[in-house]
Amino acid sequence: MEKPDWSFLIKSLLSEKGFTEKSIADRVETSQATINYLKKGSIQEAKYSTGVMLIALCITNGIPIKTKNLS
Repeated sequence: MEKPDWSFLIKSLLSEKGFTEKSIADRVETSQATINYLKKGSIQEAKYSTGVMLIALCITNGIPIKTKNLS
């Protein structure tokens, strides 16, 4: 089973598109702390609504949706 690589997606938005953790958090309606934890890998799973909005933000900004294998 594969899941989005949240760390890669967030780091790409930060480095390639000039977002800040706070601006990502505001756009996906979560806290800056959650974005930071996902970026660091401290938490592996995003809340469904956060994940959907984060993927949409990446697609809108041309960031490829990289996944990682869970098995």
